[in-house]
Amino acid sequence: MGRGFSLVEASISLTLSLFILLFTSMLVDSVSKGSFKGKEEMDGLQELYSGMDRIGYEMKRCGMGLDGLGARGELKVFELSEICISIKKGNRQSILKENCYMGEKVIWVKEPELFKEGREILITDFLNNELNKINKIENGEFWLEKELENNYYKGSKVIQIDSVSFKFDKSKKVLRLSQNSGPFQPLIERVDDLIFEENGKLINIKIEYRRKLFNFKFFLPCGGEN
Repeated sequence: MGRGFSLVEASISLTLSLFILLFTSMLVDSVSKGSFKGKEEMDGLQELYSGMDRIGYEMKRCGMGLDGLGARGELKVFELSEICISIKKGNRQSILKENCYMGEKVIWVKEPELFKEGREILITDFLNNELNKINKIENGEFWLEKELENNYYKGSKVIQIDSVSFKFDKSKKVLRLSQNSGPFQPLIERVDDLIFEENGKLINIKIEYRRKLFNFKFFLPCGGEN
């Protein structure tokens, strides 16, 4: 018959087993932490590129639907500072049902159901144009925020404006998005620094994100600040 394990052999075997178990546990923990860190970095990059895609999407549509007024310099459709960019484009449109005259604050539009209260509008007859805001819609009448600056005749265009702003909140390290003068909501978080720069028809965005530097370039179809 073979002899059993001695006390020393059993102690050594137990010690080796515990060491292997501890090493395996540490290895699994290290791999788990590495996987978590890798996933966190991937999620962060996805947030960054998704936010930049949104900016690019709005850039491409800057000035669209506004009868070329932005490209001709007759309407400011793009504004830029180091920490903020604002973009305007046309949305829905209709025409005036009746003549409207300078100094009035009420207009009549053929399809009022296309418009919303509180939204900015462009009134244009290709000779004159002006921005205003709809305070109230009642029985097909638009009550405007301010008096008309020009005369507009039946058939003149009325275009609802979509506006989008991107602003860097340095104190909170967040790039925020606002639509149609609404509150600014987070778009990209954990932004260490960000600068918007204009170079002709190119907009450069230099961003330090999670301690890494990125540089994005976007083409501005309307040609920059008017």
